Amino acid sequence: MGDVRRARGRSEMVVPGVLLGVLLSLGIAPAAVTTTAPQDQRSATPAGEARPFIPGEVVVRYRAGIPTAARGAARLAARSRLAKAFPSAGLELVRFSAESSVAAAVAALERRPEVLYAEPNYRYRATADVPDDPLFGDLWGLSNTGQAVVGVAGTPGADVDAPGAWALTTGSPDVVVAVVDTGVDVDHPDLASNIWTNPGEMGDGKESNGRDDDGNGYADDWRGWDWVSGDNEPRDLHGHGTHVAGTIAARGNDSSGVAGVTWSSKIMPLRVLDESGSGANADIAAAFAYAGAMGARVVNASFAGPDLSQAMADAIAGAPASLFVVAAGNEGANNDSPSTPSYPCDHVAPNLVCVAATDQRDRLAGFSNYGTRSVDLAAPGVMILSAQPPIVTAYTESFDADIAGRWVTGGTNDTWDRTTEAGGGMLTDSPGGEYLDGTDSWAAPAADLDLSGLIGCRLRYALSLDLDGGADRLLVEASSGGAEWSEITSRTGAGTQTVSDDLSAFDGRPDVRFRFRLVSDGSGTADGAHLDDVEVRCLSTSYAGDEYAYYSGTSMTAPHVAGVAALVWARFGAASVAEVRNRLLCGAEPLDGLAGKTVTGARLSALRALEDPTCLTLAAPATVVYGRAATLSGKLSTADAVGLAGRVLTIRQRPYGAAAFSSLGTVVTGSGGTWSVAVKPAKRTVYRVTFAGASSVLSGASPARTVQVRTTVSLSVADTTLRLGRSVSFSGRVGPAHAGKYVRLERWTGSSWAQVKSAKTGSSGGFSGTWKPPARGTYRLRIRFPAPDADHGQGVSGRRDVRVS
Repeated sequence: MGDVRRARGRSEMVVPGVLLGVLLSLGIAPAAVTTTAPQDQRSATPAGEARPFIPGEVVVRYRAGIPTAARGAARLAARSRLAKAFPSAGLELVRFSAESSVAAAVAALERRPEVLYAEPNYRYRATADVPDDPLFGDLWGLSNTGQAVVGVAGTPGADVDAPGAWALTTGSPDVVVAVVDTGVDVDHPDLASNIWTNPGEMGDGKESNGRDDDGNGYADDWRGWDWVSGDNEPRDLHGHGTHVAGTIAARGNDSSGVAGVTWSSKIMPLRVLDESGSGANADIAAAFAYAGAMGARVVNASFAGPDLSQAMADAIAGAPASLFVVAAGNEGANNDSPSTPSYPCDHVAPNLVCVAATDQRDRLAGFSNYGTRSVDLAAPGVMILSAQPPIVTAYTESFDADIAGRWVTGGTNDTWDRTTEAGGGMLTDSPGGEYLDGTDSWAAPAADLDLSGLIGCRLRYALSLDLDGGADRLLVEASSGGAEWSEITSRTGAGTQTVSDDLSAFDGRPDVRFRFRLVSDGSGTADGAHLDDVEVRCLSTSYAGDEYAYYSGTSMTAPHVAGVAALVWARFGAASVAEVRNRLLCGAEPLDGLAGKTVTGARLSALRALEDPTCLTLAAPATVVYGRAATLSGKLSTADAVGLAGRVLTIRQRPYGAAAFSSLGTVVTGSGGTWSVAVKPAKRTVYRVTFAGASSVLSGASPARTVQVRTTVSLSVADTTLRLGRSVSFSGRVGPAHAGKYVRLERWTGSSWAQVKSAKTGSSGGFSGTWKPPARGTYRLRIRFPAPDADHGQGVSGRRDVRVS
């Protein structure tokens, strides 16, 4: 969802503890806790970088004069074999089992007296290409060098690392991304070559023959569909959809404008939102189904609403071969809360990814929704520059001043005029009263509209209508030259709405006129029509080169993820939806600022998604009682869900609120990549598990998980039976000790617990006190220790019954 946009070259602004008593132990065999470094540590790489060498290969140089037989003995001792001999004196490539350690093989070879040196067969790749698009420097979400964008300097590396990904692939025209939005400017110079076309509706005049040639239920849908207007021209008179499409797949390295995440994937334009950016659930569900049926690998849905639609959920489920990438929403709310849901983000589906927004400094944007269950990851979403359609406002009228000379009226019972009866200027058929029976009157702008060079024109206005019966009608008519008038639309009844009527039949004409015409019969009258904010908006057929704008919102994050998904499919054409989704989520870069805000606690990384990211999960209890152990567990696997056994993981911790993690120890994954370990936090603690990587897989990190520590409270009473008039003596202890804090003695009233006494804790956490029961009976008592600080939760003792006779 895009709230704010700033047009380039225009003045337009549109709405927008150090821990104590730590216990580490394993819950599975044969894994074991260890403090040794992981195997192949010299090959480990930071998150976000490619593995540095080819598994199972070592480059060896022998000392001068070493004969062939001695070289063979050295290879045999290192359990390797000759792969290739080079003309360079004494240089060989040797190969060994991929399961063996590169570091161990290098060490074994270098111990041999015949060997001058040995080293891994390091990988190198072409320097990441930076496209020559002139506005690429403003695309901080793709490449952030710390440059200032719209006056804000960024943090280097706070981006999706698109140039690194482009060294591997820049996309494929075989991958189709559906943009379900306000439409797309299919003629934009940065998009025209990347617009999808439907082969079943093309050639031999199929584009306009009025028939459903491919039998999909839509006639002439040769480049998408428009559910708002019900035609095959999904033009964008808002700008949002074109902006989204540009971020996904603006043509790159073409010396023009911007570059998309993928440079050549195809955009399928599906219009479900009108010029104001709003749309109906039925249209959205239909577009989702269309995208799936027509082969879109990715469906981008940059919109949100608070209501659950089963039709939308069914459409997503009905397209299992498509990955739906959706926006989290812009209310700064928790989507996990029942009071602030956001759809389609909150739909539960294996083929859906929901995205939050980060800014130029890798922080969660203040407007962005979040949720550790519903929002999967984050991506850049603040001041994102992308393409815009060349929207032209050919006519506008706000009726703020007298209309004499600007509007003309006529017909029977002509009383059309400007009115201020509702507090602001409006046009109405009968100021101050009801229209008359037998009326046939009209009002129109005095001057013709020149729509030369314009297409997709629409007449938009705010309408308040109150007509008597079905025969009384408000007609909207248009003409070229005024000799003959064509009916554009006809309305009756009552209601208030913003209306958009299609004027495209008059595109390109220099002498266009439109008028509002009221027709009534003789059986009754009403208040009539009130109109305001009349405008005609069109698309220009020419481009000045400044059709770009900055938008902010989670609408801008989803296309980053959709574009990376398209890159993944370009490189791994046979990948399943599940694998692509795993690559996006597992390859994302964990950020402390996102911990506890999304499922992954991470920001999108295009490069890691295209390589071999590891998926590292971490489950932890929300709370643990002080002094008891909490079990952390999870699994290490590849993006295609293959478990990685025998790998060393590092358990990291930090006190809640602290900035940095420290190492707590290591654990080795067991069968299927699973692992489990017990910890004993003394106070609220954040845990994360990391994998340093190895010769065959990338490094990785789990989401952060917070474990709160609940205080312990004991309760003893001196006597469980006593006579009326005597006091109950109680005592106990809280842990950890919070000297000077108060515990509450509470009794059960039959419906709730009520405080009857308090007692102050001593230096060791102990407390004692007395309480005199007011009457005979049995009293059920407990001690409650309210949460003493942010690091410890409330504690409650066991219950004690005292009988008073």
